[in-house]
Amino acid sequence: AKSALSNVGVKLDHLVLGAGNSVEVGKKLTDKIMIIYINDEVSSVKLQYDYSKHIEGSFTVSPESSSGDIFYKRDF
Repeated sequence: AKSALSNVGVKLDHLVLGAGNSVEVGKKLTDKIMIIYINDEVSSVKLQYDYSKHIEGSFTVSPESSSGDIFYKRDF
């Protein structure tokens, strides 16, 4: 789906089609910052920041709540 949208001129960096009508659409603002719109039962916006190769932070805001997460990624 991402390549089909790219062929018509819509360039996305993140696309997830989930169960039901759940959709995530994201675009990189810089090399380290991506903004993602999540259309689910409760719509929300997620801001992801790549601190380094192994550390990523995300901040999610919706009308019902907000949260912040820090992820440590490791290659096996």
